Amino acid sequence: MNRESFKSPSRGDEFMARVREACSLMGIRQKDLADSLDIQPSQMNLYFQGKVEMRSDRLLMLLGILGVDVEGMLEERIKELGGSALKAPGTESRMLATIGRLDEYKKQSILRIVNVLGSK
Repeated sequence: MNRESFKSPSRGDEFMARVREACSLMGIRQKDLADSLDIQPSQMNLYFQGKVEMRSDRLLMLLGILGVDVEGMLEERIKELGGSALKAPGTESRMLATIGRLDEYKKQSILRIVNVLGSK
């Protein structure tokens, strides 16, 4: 046997296994999920097999399809933390400086996440 056969599942693999289970319980077929995400079923299969990681914008869409309120959970977490991470002096400037150094694809991904979290 090779080393790969002893490889433990990654956190992403475990997450996608839970997504598959939720889809199964909800009666959502892989093809229907792929259609909803505007991707090929073969691409969805690669995600489900853990061979390819899903982009954050697709992941947010997928969780929305499954009825997971990511925005609500994030708001709850921020409330639990007292919002301190967002209120720390200079935090906004440091975040903007970091974003400014990212490539265009990553900037667009962050903007999509901000738009999703900011929309109500």
